[in-house]
Amino acid sequence: MTVLSELALLHGYHPVIFSRRGHNGCPLNTLKLQRFGDPSDLREAIKYIRFRYPVARLFAVSESTGSGLLLSYLGECGSSSYVTAAACISPVFRCQEWFDVGLPWLYHWILLVYQKVCLSRYATVLGEVLNMNAVLGCRSLKELEEALFCNTKKNAMSWDSYWEWNDPLRDVDEVAVPVLCICSQDDPIRSNPETTVPFELFETNPHFFLLLSKHGGHCGFFQDSTGSIALRSHEALLEFFHSTSDFFLMEEKNKILARRKGMGGSGTLAKLARGHGVNICKRESFCSHNIHDIYNWQRSYTR
Repeated sequence: MTVLSELALLHGYHPVIFSRRGHNGCPLNTLKLQRFGDPSDLREAIKYIRFRYPVARLFAVSESTGSGLLLSYLGECGSSSYVTAAACISPVFRCQEWFDVGLPWLYHWILLVYQKVCLSRYATVLGEVLNMNAVLGCRSLKELEEALFCNTKKNAMSWDSYWEWNDPLRDVDEVAVPVLCICSQDDPIRSNPETTVPFELFETNPHFFLLLSKHGGHCGFFQDSTGSIALRSHEALLEFFHSTSDFFLMEEKNKILARRKGMGGSGTLAKLARGHGVNICKRESFCSHNIHDIYNWQRSYTR
């Protein structure tokens, strides 16, 4: 995310990095951990940004399993998400199956150890609600997820019930903003795209776009001997955001023109402008991305 933030700054964005509680140095101030698909913390963070910058366009980017959090947020909030567009780099779509099948042993071991190291910092206080011996003794990511959220000291639920509430695609039909998903065929974490990428989602849902490359690994997508530190995925999503902004800008202008024609006040406006020496013959802005040929849908307002 550091490289993406640097590139976004060069393009005029003001990047903000959101980390789950207890992850990446973010302190754990309560006894509650964040479930896989619980977007409540992300919702509060976006509300705060919206409060501080009420007229700014907000764009969201996620990587790897973090895409589950972003997709959950977009689905739960619908058209009230405050987000203009979103992008997911190397997302994991079918998360329950991903936990059940498991990862190649090296990636699995690295991720499992990292999770345990983060949790061990709070072992004493978390012992009030969790069986920390069971948590730190888990041998798989699935066992760890169950120990953290399904088999706690205060409540218990089945594995299937847990995913009914935390599957990132549970409310996917409610997503009301364009979402670009960047995947590669050789991703060792997500595995074979034929079984792990929901192609039917991109074929039937007008808000979802899939960019599937032959190479790129997991969140890789390095440039081909150009010497640039920017990843191909980062450049693609920034171009996607730029095109989306152009599309919505043209949409708003068309709505304003249609409203003026409906009011029948264009003639009066022209006379008034000429009387004050104002030139109203401004050149219409031109969208250079052929975005209207790509986005043949209307914005939905489901919530």
